[in-house]
Amino acid sequence: MTATTDLASLDAEFDYVAVIDCLPLVQRRTSRLSHSLMDVLHGLGYSFTTFPCDTIEAVRKAHGRILWDAKEGRGAVIDIICHGNEREVGIGDRSERLPWPDLAKMWEPINAAMSGRLLVLMSTCEGINAIKASAATLGEPFFGLIGTKEKQPVETARQINELFFKSLGQGVDIARFIEDAERTWGDNFVRGITAQFWRGLKAGKLGLFRE
Repeated sequence: MTATTDLASLDAEFDYVAVIDCLPLVQRRTSRLSHSLMDVLHGLGYSFTTFPCDTIEAVRKAHGRILWDAKEGRGAVIDIICHGNEREVGIGDRSERLPWPDLAKMWEPINAAMSGRLLVLMSTCEGINAIKASAATLGEPFFGLIGTKEKQPVETARQINELFFKSLGQGVDIARFIEDAERTWGDNFVRGITAQFWRGLKAGKLGLFRE
């Protein structure tokens, strides 16, 4: 299925949702974040593929498959479920540390193969910090990025996922999604950044968060 939404006056097209679940196995089973997300996606009629990842190598392989799909003309929205902080994300039971710059480098070729239309949702604590590390890439690692500035409980992550994909299905742009999120979770909790904003940020013309 291909869904289209107006994000910052640009069209974002995707054929499926790639769910990369990097939580420790016990938390994966108890939180059921990826399972509830799959229920939402199924209800909305989206195609999806789930990648359970217990190691950084598994995360790389998942991105490799997404890249292969993108080169074959099947673009994805990437939703990454894991633990995160200002510097990195944690992968699997051993909590292998994957720095944000390394993750951004995995997105860059996918975004290029999708003609600059990659949309990433970070279902992690402090996921918007991915943008700070994106300076490590030569090109643009994504079209749009959604994440939280603060820590988020499991239930909040579940609700953000549902609101995000329902918003996409309704053709709601990122600015409207952020407004809806702020009404639910307060100002400056869920943040979004588009390629247009990213270019201004790289040029030093924009700040990351609204004051």
